Amino acid sequence: MSENSTNHLRTTNIHPLFWSDAEAAPFENCINCKMNLPESNTPYLIEKAVRGFDGEKVTATIFEYAVCVNCAQEMNLKLSKGSRERIESFFKERVNFQHRFNELRDQDDEEWLRRCLVHHEEVNEEGECQLYALCQGDQMLYQEFPYMIRTEALDEMMDLLSAETLRQLDDFKDDLIDGPSEFKELLKKGGPKVLL
Repeated sequence: MSENSTNHLRTTNIHPLFWSDAEAAPFENCINCKMNLPESNTPYLIEKAVRGFDGEKVTATIFEYAVCVNCAQEMNLKLSKGSRERIESFFKERVNFQHRFNELRDQDDEEWLRRCLVHHEEVNEEGECQLYALCQGDQMLYQEFPYMIRTEALDEMMDLLSAETLRQLDDFKDDLIDGPSEFKELLKKGGPKVLL
C-alpha cells in the first residue's frame, strides 16, 4: 500500500474483484475510445454488476466494463442537466465521502465494498449489486471509490432520472450489446442498470 502525498490518496494494486472476468486479467482498454488503460496516465472507472456478493467473492458477474474518465465525462454530459443535478443531490444527502474515507482508510478492500454506499447493508446470496472502482495505470485509487451499491438503491436513483436520460442509458446499453459479444445476452432492456 502506498499513499500519494499530493492527493492524499491511498493506492494499491487493482484488486482481482475489479479484473475482467471475461479475460481473468486486469482491464486493458476503454470500452468507448479503446485507449490502453494500464499504459495511460488517464484515470478510468470500472463498473461491474454482480449477483451474490459478500465483500470478497462474487457468485456471478452480469456485466463489466472499464471506461476512461474522459469518455465517462463525455457520456455523463449527454444526460439531462436535471437528472445530473438530482443524482448529485441524492449522493450529497445520503453519503459523507470524507467521513467514509476516514473510517475505511486503513481497512481491507473487503470492508470498502461489504456494505452498500447508500443503504449500509450487505448483499445476500441471491441479491444483486454494482461495484465501482477508480483506477490509474495498474493502481486502484481510494477516496470516494471503491464502493458497492445494492440494486434497491440503484432503483431509487433510476426513479430520479428523466425520460431523456433513461433513453441515453438505454442507448449506451445498446452500444454495449452491439459491441463485445460477452454483453449481447447480459445487457437486455430491463436488466441491470448502467450508471456513469
